[in-house]
Amino acid sequence: VTLCDCCFGSLKRADALLKENGPMRSYINSILSLEKLEYTGGLKIMHHLSLIESRMGTGQVKDKITRPCTGLKIAPHYSCHSLRPSGIMEFDNPLAPALPGKIIALTGAHTMDWPEKTECCGAPLFGINQAVSRKIADKKIAGAKRVSADFIGVSCPWCYMQFQKVQELTLLERIQAGKSREPALPAILYIQLLGLATGLEPRDLGLGNGELHPGILTAGE
Repeated sequence: VTLCDCCFGSLKRADALLKENGPMRSYINSILSLEKLEYTGGLKIMHHLSLIESRMGTGQVKDKITRPCTGLKIAPHYSCHSLRPSGIMEFDNPLAPALPGKIIALTGAHTMDWPEKTECCGAPLFGINQAVSRKIADKKIAGAKRVSADFIGVSCPWCYMQFQKVQELTLLERIQAGKSREPALPAILYIQLLGLATGLEPRDLGLGNGELHPGILTAGE
């Protein structure tokens, strides 16, 4: 079970490649044999949201929602690495992803529809072409703000860091230029949102003391 969409994508691609390419599988196994290991292809690679989905209708998850995040508006971002190529990932519909919305609904929060929801966050370009990377992220952030979202919902830590990092850089530049600050739009991992809905405190979920958005503390009241 993977907690990171990039890890999920890498493992699924490697697994598919080794299943399809006999010569490569033999070569890899010749190296693994030095450590008395062997790839047999019998391991299932699962995304953590898929694991949650498989238990959503049971008491393992549903009955643990004690503080629904009523009132919170989440603009869901769908990570490229978990959706494409869809024939290998087998995770969600790449054109109309539904699973993150199910998780958001489970927590009691509201899913905001927005045009940029399936577009890349630009993280793979950061450090290679930073200007383009930031332009891509800025477009997504602006789109989420247009629909009055409280948070951008993400499942991938890399996407999470991209949204946070780009906005921190923009804030620093505005401060250095003597310009007024623009309100940031924080990202939140779906697993953090689920933690809030099950009664965990924001500080225990890496969300500070709730200062990111007042709705964190008032949701469900």
